Amino acid sequence: MENDLREKLLTIVKNGIMFGTFTEDEFVKIKASLETQGQLQPSEQKLPRLVDSKTAMAELHCNKHRLNDYLNRGYLKRVKFGHRKIMVEYDSLRNFMKNGIAVGGGEA
Repeated sequence: MENDLREKLLTIVKNGIMFGTFTEDEFVKIKASLETQGQLQPSEQKLPRLVDSKTAMAELHCNKHRLNDYLNRGYLKRVKFGHRKIMVEYDSLRNFMKNGIAVGGGEA
């Protein structure tokens, strides 16, 4: 659907060039903007998706002591908020569950 909308917008701009509403330079800028829309700019960084410890325990089917063991050994990557709140990076959790590989690349 997005491609159809982009094509329609480009058609409108092309027709606008014929009637003097848009210039060729504006068409090039609009086309480039539509092509890069939705993509991350090189300067932007994607933030990690985080899950709380209860969700991580549910996904791993383990208790808090086992989860802490995985975190302390480096099998999962944690983010701390304040003194007590621990969140687990979803990508490290998914990678650990799928491949059994720790964050640093070692076997779990």
